Amino acid sequence: KKSILWKYFIRTEIGGRCKMCQTEVKTSGNTINLINHLKRKHKKVLKETSQINKLKKRRMQCKNVISNFMKI
Repeated sequence: KKSILWKYFIRTEIGGRCKMCQTEVKTSGNTINLINHLKRKHKKVLKETSQINKLKKRRMQCKNVISNFMKI
């Protein structure tokens, strides 16, 4: 599954380059360093990203409820 965080980074050999400040961030197979970079350097963007994730989770929960209801 592709993280929404990649919206703010360009993939590179070692991880990702921030589209906003051009900083190279190592990923080591996960997105923790990308999150930490956004926390330290771009707090507003991280807040927007977390709000988007919450909306996606709610939408998925609604789809699951509807799907389960249709099985009855």
